[in-house]
Amino acid sequence: SYDGVRRTEAHWQRCLYVCNFPAVLAYTVAALSPTMDVANALLPVYVTTLLFFGGFLFTYDAMPPWWKWYSYINPLRWVKELDGCNCGSHLLQHAALSSALGLHGL
Repeated sequence: SYDGVRRTEAHWQRCLYVCNFPAVLAYTVAALSPTMDVANALLPVYVTTLLFFGGFLFTYDAMPPWWKWYSYINPLRWVKELDGCNCGSHLLQHAALSSALGLHGL
């Protein structure tokens, strides 16, 4: 189990990764694009594909099998998984509450 310091450090690291991901993504697309007009056109298209195949708009089970590879290389999926990793599990200390909410395995 976590002590208070380790929990705070892990939470801080998750927040740091999750909060910095959009800026890193935008800077990366801008750096790889020849002009800002191209970057402004590419970024929304790329982010839309990330949303579709990152588990936000499709569940992983409902994803077409020929697109599952994209979810594995999708950085937004891993940021989402990192953000959802044990978040709030310390609040669900009682087994009765977690089973009533259907949150087994947290």
